[in-house]
Amino acid sequence: MIKSIILLILAVATSVFSQPSVYQDNGTVSNHDDLVNVSKDDEKLKKSFIPQNLKDDLNPITQYSFEPWHLRFVGVEAAQVIMVRKPSSVQVQELVIGMGGDVSLSRPGSDQLDSNGSTLNRFYTWEQMTEDLEKMTAGNDLNFMNLESVVSDQSLKAISGKKYPQKSHPHGVKHLVNKVGFNLISTANNHAYDYGDAGILETLKHLATIKSRAKVAISGLGNLQETLEPEIMDINGFKVAFIALGMKGDDRPDWESSWRPTLEKPGMLSVRHCEDNTFEKAMSPCRQYGDLKNALENLKAMKADLRIVSIHEGMELSVYTKNGSKPDDDSGQTANGQQRQRSENRNLEAKFNLIKSYGVDLILGHHSHNARPVEHNKNTLAFYGLGNLLFLGGKNYSTDSYPLWNQYGLFAKSYYSMIDGKAELSAVQIVFLKNNHIQPTFWGKEKVSLFTDYLNQASLKSLGDKAVKFKAKGDGTAVYCVNKIKKGKKAKALCP
Repeated sequence: MIKSIILLILAVATSVFSQPSVYQDNGTVSNHDDLVNVSKDDEKLKKSFIPQNLKDDLNPITQYSFEPWHLRFVGVEAAQVIMVRKPSSVQVQELVIGMGGDVSLSRPGSDQLDSNGSTLNRFYTWEQMTEDLEKMTAGNDLNFMNLESVVSDQSLKAISGKKYPQKSHPHGVKHLVNKVGFNLISTANNHAYDYGDAGILETLKHLATIKSRAKVAISGLGNLQETLEPEIMDINGFKVAFIALGMKGDDRPDWESSWRPTLEKPGMLSVRHCEDNTFEKAMSPCRQYGDLKNALENLKAMKADLRIVSIHEGMELSVYTKNGSKPDDDSGQTANGQQRQRSENRNLEAKFNLIKSYGVDLILGHHSHNARPVEHNKNTLAFYGLGNLLFLGGKNYSTDSYPLWNQYGLFAKSYYSMIDGKAELSAVQIVFLKNNHIQPTFWGKEKVSLFTDYLNQASLKSLGDKAVKFKAKGDGTAVYCVNKIKKGKKAKALCP
């Protein structure tokens, strides 16, 4: 009986390798371009190639689900001519995430908004605003932005004491999602409630409509369950978990306890909320954080390949990350005689350290309206501040009238490889933005080396050996390559 089975297997093996010059590999049909003939009489080649091939193929049965590798090797001695696969590289599974900072699509206090665009000195259509932005988001699997405004086409009354209320027309936000490609959105920031409960409801209504028609993850506003529950996206073979939290008010600390979500009423959690239900003050972090810790516990519990936290926090117009950092010489008075770099005092590092302790892969910081240091340690890539992306609520900082640190925002791309079932950072690319008050575009390469040096020095000063060191490229971008990590096709192009 056993002898009959062996003879049958050998016969099948001989038949398999005498088929026409096409074969199936994982269900697809291709030619024999990657195969070579091996004669039975070529004893030297048999002895050197076949054992090595067996050794190098690791787990050929699972790696190639269709081709009968077991028949191929059983039938070696029975075949006059056999077909052996040439050694080939396995494509690394890759995920690319684009990341920009703060977005608001009208001037502060604007009430009646145009559905086709916005005005700053002249009228700009949504397409005109985002022409170069589309070049940055193209080809990315995910693109992140912080939507720092209420979303509404209605006339609304701003809350008392709000200096710069922000509102964006729903058509503009739809354009950013459907045309530009933003599909990872934070609504947790200090402008989400500029028009009170009515504004929050308007934002949720319009974003729900957008979400029903597009594959997009939105986190920040909602009821208590929604704000504590991470968003999940399955994209390009990666399961990504995402959650967003933010601060509510430097001007009015009492706002931190306002517009809090309940199970019935929507609102926004606060990163300044302490476990004892108080709120931290400047220069004095919580002993134990409340909302932030609860959100991180939920994020950690999710089954995901990649975990992302968006955090809207820090001192506006501050570069360094430590409380009480002293401004550098370039932080003197600007052309208007007032603006200068300010010292951090909002306990930013305490919050980032807590987030990192939960094994979060990517931290996206924003709020300061300028770029801040970038960190990479074994587990986490952290942007302490991405700066403005498309923020009509801001000034045109892209002139020499302002200090170097304030002249640019960042659009970053992080590249991840799936290695042995784990997502690993392989490379980071940054684009330095100008005109991000109305029409973001690229700084020329003559400025990029200056910006790169400044960002690297600020990161080193704040973060020490965990600081990312970018290398300026001739194409106007800067790149950070992670050593000893297998790279996908796109990362290889950056880091050959």
